[in-house]
Order: sequence, then C-alpha cells, then structure tokens
Amino acid sequence: MRMRPAGEKPYIIKNEYRSGGRQVYWYEGKNSSAIVAEFHAQLMLGKKLMMVSDSKRFIKKLERALNDGSAIDDSDETPESAEDRKLRVWAIHSENSGSEENVIFIREINIAIKDIDAFLITPSLSSGVDISSYHFDAVFGVFHAVSQSATECAQQLWRYRPDVPMYVWVAPRPPFGYAETNARRIKERILQTNEMTAFLIRINRETGKRGAEKDWALDASCQIEGQRNWSINNLRADLRSLLEEMGNTIAPVGDATDEGASRWMKAAGIAIDEEHNRLVANAKDIDRRTYAARQHQDYLKPEEVLECEKFRIQDTYGMSVTPELVEQDDGGRLIKKIVALEAILDAPGEMVADDQGREFVPPPAIVTERDKSERERLAICTDWSNHSTAWLMRHRLGLRAVLMDLMSGVEIKGDEAMIQALAEFSKRNASHVKGILNLTIPLSESALWILGQFLWQLGLSTESRRPMEDGQRVRYYRLNPDNVEFIQKVLDYRQRQREDRERKRQESLERDAVYAARMQAQYGINPPSIPTFNESGDNNWGGMDTDPELSDYWWEWVKYYARLAIERVEYGVESVKELLSVLTSDERCGVMLEFEDLDPEKFAQLVTDAPQWTEWMG
Repeated sequence: MRMRPAGEKPYIIKNEYRSGGRQVYWYEGKNSSAIVAEFHAQLMLGKKLMMVSDSKRFIKKLERALNDGSAIDDSDETPESAEDRKLRVWAIHSENSGSEENVIFIREINIAIKDIDAFLITPSLSSGVDISSYHFDAVFGVFHAVSQSATECAQQLWRYRPDVPMYVWVAPRPPFGYAETNARRIKERILQTNEMTAFLIRINRETGKRGAEKDWALDASCQIEGQRNWSINNLRADLRSLLEEMGNTIAPVGDATDEGASRWMKAAGIAIDEEHNRLVANAKDIDRRTYAARQHQDYLKPEEVLECEKFRIQDTYGMSVTPELVEQDDGGRLIKKIVALEAILDAPGEMVADDQGREFVPPPAIVTERDKSERERLAICTDWSNHSTAWLMRHRLGLRAVLMDLMSGVEIKGDEAMIQALAEFSKRNASHVKGILNLTIPLSESALWILGQFLWQLGLSTESRRPMEDGQRVRYYRLNPDNVEFIQKVLDYRQRQREDRERKRQESLERDAVYAARMQAQYGINPPSIPTFNESGDNNWGGMDTDPELSDYWWEWVKYYARLAIERVEYGVESVKELLSVLTSDERCGVMLEFEDLDPEKFAQLVTDAPQWTEWMG
C-alpha cells in the first residue's frame, strides 16, 4: 500500500466461497499405511480413485507398487490373480510433468482420465487445472507436512470438483523439525546469516542496528513466512479445522496402522532406489558441453536426466560411476558435506580488524570464492547459501583442531578438553547453531554425541574399539578408515582441478597478452576484450566463452573463415569485406590474424589493396 498514491482508497474483494458438504474420513495414525491399505483395497474392488500428496517420493513409491501388480498381503486367501490386479495408473510429479504425453494429458484432462483406474498427483500439477467431469469414486490425500500449508492441501483435494467422499491422512508433525513462526526471529536469522556477506544490509548510523534496504518488504515477507510455517508445523490440526470450517463432515477413522502396507511401500521404495542407481551407472556418457546445454532446457527425457546425473557424479568425484557410488552420492548430498569439510580443513586467512578495532578471522579463499561466484551468478537473490557464515560457526566451535587430529588417525575417548569445549560452546549457542548449521543441540546429550552430529554434517562417520585398561573396558573412537580414504581421494581430485584451472587461467592470460602486443605492434589496434568464462555454464557478460572445448571450436571457426578469406582475395577487396561482415568483432580480428599466418603473400596483397582494413574490425 505504501507504493500507492496518498489518499487513495483500496477496493478489496474477499472471496469467502466454501465448497463444503463432503464426507471426509480422517486418519490419525503415526504413518500413512492405513490409508494406503484402504486405497489399495478400493482399487481391488474396481473403484476409480485419485490420490494427491505433497511428496513426490510417496507418489513414486505408490506408482511403483501398483504397477508391479503385487498385493499387500500375498496370502492364499487372496482371490485375485496377478493379471487381475493389473491397474491403469497415471502419475504426475516434478520429474515427468513437462513430458509431451503429460502436457497433452493435462490439456485434455477431463477426457484423458476416462482411461485410468488410479490418478496420482503432486503439486507439480499446475494451479488452474481442475477436473469437472465425474470419473473417480473418491479422493485420497496424504500430506507429510513438508512443503504445503493447509490451504494449499485443500486446493489439491478440490482439484476434483464432483462431490465424492475424501480420505485424508496428515503427518502428526513435520518430519524434518518445526520451522520458526515468529516473524521477528525469522528476520533476525536472515540478517544474521548474511552478516558476513552483507546481502542488502543497511546499518542505522545512530543506533548501529542492522536491517535491509527495503525493511518494510522484508517485514511483510517474514510475516507471511511465519504464518505459513505455523500452518505446516500444525498441519494436522490446521487442515482438519479448515475442512470443518468449509462445511465438511469429519468422520474419524482412528489411529491404526497397517504393517502389510508399510512393508509394501518400503519394498517399492527400495526397488526404485536400486533401479535408479543401476540406470545411472549404465547411462550413456556425455561431454561437458552437452551437460551445460541441458541445464537450460525446460524438460529432459528420462534417459537424458540419467545421462546428466552420471556426468555430474563422474565430474564431481573423478571416479568411474558404479551403482554403489550413485547410492553413496545420495542425490548430491554427499559432495555438499565434503565441500564443507574441505572448507573447514583449509587454513583460515590472516586476522583482520574493522574500524572499531574488532578482530575477525576471514574464511579461506575457497570459501569466499564460492560466495562471490554465487552472487555473481545470482545477482538478485534473497537466500544465498552463505558458506562464509557456516564456516565461521564451525571455526568458532573449534572444529578444525578436532578434525585435524581425527583425519590424521588420532583416537579419542570423549573426555578430551577440546571435545568438551566444543560441546559446551554448542550448548551455549544452540540457537545460533540451529539457525546457521540447521542442527539441533539438546542440552542433555553427551559431548561425543554432539561431535558425531557435526561429523555427520561433514560426511564423516566413526568406529570404536574397547580395549582393556586397568581391568576395565575403555571405548576409543576414530574416523572410519574407508570413509576417510574415499573422502581424501575426492579432496585430492578437487585440489588437482583447482590447480588445472589456475594453470589454464595463467596460460590464457599469457596468450592474451602476446596476442594484444602483436595486434598493437603490427596494426596499431587493440584486440577486443574477452570476458572470463562462468563455470556454471552461463555467460552472463556476453562475448566469447574461454572454456577449453568452446575455445577450440571458436578457433576452428576462425581458421575456416580465414581460408575462405584467402580464396576471396582473387575476387577483390569487397568480397573479403562482405565475408567478414557476418562475423563479430573478435572473430574478424582472429580471422585476419590467422589469414596472415596461413598466407603472408596474399595478406600483403590485401593490405596493399585495402590499407583501411583495420576499420573493418570495429
């Protein structure tokens, strides 16, 4: 409203329409097994059903289990044969929502659903899509309190407009912990995590209080986030209250669980993971240029996704891709942990002081470069990773000294002074550790347990032994040797990559300097500047990429046109000028340079006939 003219009266329309009157069977079990069993049972009775969920993983597991044709309970009393259990299942989630067949399916959704028995969808089915024609006998909803508020869950349930019964299960609590609901604390966390990197930071000169450039906008955003987090934290109660408010009848089913359905879904999840690991390892190899090009495509075919995943893993770890490595990578989570370990193991910068005399320890260059490159790549962003802040927290914990000993093979018992100091500091600053490292530190836990949580965040695990000392068993802990060996190989590979990049950068600078001096000495013109290559695959600054593969391609292109220019000299100066007109400025300079190297005599002839040729370079 502050952006509107003063004195202007707003005209607000509040939509209070409620589409109620449905029978909602409410499940309150600790897991979704009971509602899954009911869903499967109704399908076996020949009913057409629709399942909505906020979890892609859940939908994929249910799709796999239904398509396998296996029953939840394969006892002798089951009358249906495997052939009779064959269902027509259609699922839409983030991995396939952009496919050609799903685009067509969604466009004609009221007709397309007539040919299916079970329709499984996630929020990837875009808003504005609704099913108005009657086909499904009931709507099921399974919500895990991860990403959707109560109103968003209700919108999913009401994608199907006809008045049919609903079956709903909501997780009793968020699986990954409760999110902050206080808008003031959310704002403080945003400002705190950006303290070292100064995202849109404004400091009040009178009070010294930190804030954002558009403080009112940040306040509004934090209030909205707080309200949404409250709904997700209390999704079971909030969604039930919303459904009652809309005029629906809630019929409690109970809190029972179904062990058969749990095993059924667990087996499907294991099968999905094993198949994914095998398919990635066996996918076709692609080069970096193909991988970079595919990152900008709206949709990739399943086999293209697998090829890109294989390239990412191979490029990340420098190893041949096996199903075991794909499983260990865990969708890219492992390398993030290793990168954090690499950062804390590296030596920090020299102590610096600000204008007020306060001293700070700056992060290593590899950390600051990551933050810097992220800000250059994502200039307009409110949730950068803030690697420097995470590094600073681990540094203040004293984690580096502990890790240096553990990585060298030292064993610990847990009563060492530095381990106790780390645990005490963690407990005193538990709120900051939670806000920056997203790690909850219970005050009742031991020092070894707390250290284990920090090690887990860095991709490390421990093993123990219990030798006899003075007639008693004493437990010693050390890092898992196989784990350390694997991580050390990855760290060495990353170091070699950095050294290769720096060597290529220096060679490129030397070539550019020689090239510039030659152009200036021979022709009296400065070569066009060539911006550095952005390793993310984007070249936001224009100009020519200096990636080795792209650079080789560029020079081949230049040589090709240089040979054409040599042939056109016989047809006159205008013919050569016309050929060069289709090229960019840097390409024209490169062609003329290559022209002189390939055929100095014809180049001299061209210079004699067209002494003003340097003007063509502009």
